Amino acid sequence: MNKKKKKINTRNTPIRERILETASRLFYENGIQAVGVDKIVAEAKVAKMTLYSYFASKDDLIIEYLEKSSIAWFEEFHAYLNSKCKSDSDRLLQSFIYIKESFGKSNIYRGSGFVNAATEISDPKDPAHSIILEHQENLRECFERWAFNSGFRNVRELSYLLINLFSGTIVSTMVEDFPEPITHTLNTIEIILGLYKG
Repeated sequence: MNKKKKKINTRNTPIRERILETASRLFYENGIQAVGVDKIVAEAKVAKMTLYSYFASKDDLIIEYLEKSSIAWFEEFHAYLNSKCKSDSDRLLQSFIYIKESFGKSNIYRGSGFVNAATEISDPKDPAHSIILEHQENLRECFERWAFNSGFRNVRELSYLLINLFSGTIVSTMVEDFPEPITHTLNTIEIILGLYKG
């Protein structure tokens, strides 16, 4: 006998938003694996059955956290660059200054939620892994496009150097809890861009 699939309420209600916002904050601050459903419902002040009426499982909550976080991150990232940059060449360097400003405005700096999630969700078949990969690839493609528009050589290779430096700088800054790694990376970026200039 086939069991009926549980019906989930997908309406965007204040309670649903509160659950997602609470889970997102806890996942970012503490790590995905360290946060259980009991912790989420306690801090969101909802019953466990209420959470499960909106999200079939913790995995579904993780997926929505990553999807919404990616959209919000890129919106903030591009808005910041648009306010600071006059050219795509400016964006290549200013992207790294964005890390420094993000560090400075946060009381709890846990780096990139996507880099952190990647260390916890390593199975490439996990649906959450594809969201993490897509987030990184979208950023790498930004670097590649900006480099191409600015006349740099070997833009695909350059974009991988930049995405590796971007992620590595975020991790170093988080581990040290100090912005000095960003300063050294900015110096390195200027040297690398000079080497790839067309």
